[in-house]
Amino acid sequence: MNQKSRNALYAGLGTVFAVMLANPAIAYAGTWSNEGGPNQWKYYTDDNTSAADGWYWIDGDQDGLEECYYFDKNGFMMADTRTPDGFQVNSDGFWTVSGQVQKRETPVQDLPTGLHEQEGGLIYRDEGGELAANAWRSSDGSWYYFDAAGHAVKGWQYIDGYKFYFDENACTLVQNLEGILSAQSFQIVVDRARCQVTVYAPDDGNGYIIPYRTFICSPGKENSQTPTGTFKTTRKYRWHALVESTYGQYCTRLGNTNILFHSVPGKTTSIHNITAEEYNKLGAPASHGCIRMTVADCKWIYDHCPSGTVVTVGDNLPAPFDRPEAEKIPEGQDWDPTDPEIG
Repeated sequence: MNQKSRNALYAGLGTVFAVMLANPAIAYAGTWSNEGGPNQWKYYTDDNTSAADGWYWIDGDQDGLEECYYFDKNGFMMADTRTPDGFQVNSDGFWTVSGQVQKRETPVQDLPTGLHEQEGGLIYRDEGGELAANAWRSSDGSWYYFDAAGHAVKGWQYIDGYKFYFDENACTLVQNLEGILSAQSFQIVVDRARCQVTVYAPDDGNGYIIPYRTFICSPGKENSQTPTGTFKTTRKYRWHALVESTYGQYCTRLGNTNILFHSVPGKTTSIHNITAEEYNKLGAPASHGCIRMTVADCKWIYDHCPSGTVVTVGDNLPAPFDRPEAEKIPEGQDWDPTDPEIG
């Protein structure tokens, strides 16, 4: 057989395989089992059926690339030999041509739902079998954005009216730009309904459209709600007296109101002054109108947002970042675990 004929045969083999192979979506999620000695390998699909009597594309290491294996009539993988139809498999059982392992990207429709690494980058297969494109998707607690071609973006990106930053390697949305972006001013949005504070940085002449970081908070209770509107920060206090003979740390006042960003209140000006009951209310309306935060979070505003910083308070406002969850503390603990003064 001349080289041209061989090439035609190899090219045609992919079509033959497409007809002969078992469902790759099942094989992809299967299990290898060594049964009887060296290279006595079987491959079981999710329904516990053994691959047998033919070729199977399998992504054994789940790297988005499948290798092709031949299993005999008894279900054992053939290795370091020629298959009954005359093709070579190496010692690992991979189909080879002139010593080169033959691989293919797992077809999108054959991948399980979720995130996958392919040669072109990260992709996301939706439940219907199509690629996510021009869309957000979440995987293992991280957010990704997929462009028109279905690949996860990285670096700085303008999306939905915001400018986001995605990790250059993992392609995950970065939800705290501390150490990545140096900003000289900020604007703050407080969402009473979601109990979330979001800080924005400016993007040159485009306004404050860079979500910079976000915090959990406790705004006012139903009978003492935090007022809505737009304010500017004014005075700051390391400690400040609050209602009911309590004190808060790292307080920042909104305009000429009595509303402050401050820590969970305690009975003294000591860092050992809170109750677990009050601290564990973070993330739900709990105050007399002020905006309670962890010590670390209200200190960040105290340190980074000078007088004149614009603060918008409302309900169900756009939320480009996930709301963090506050750590719960045990009964009897009298300090905030985020307090930098705790040794």
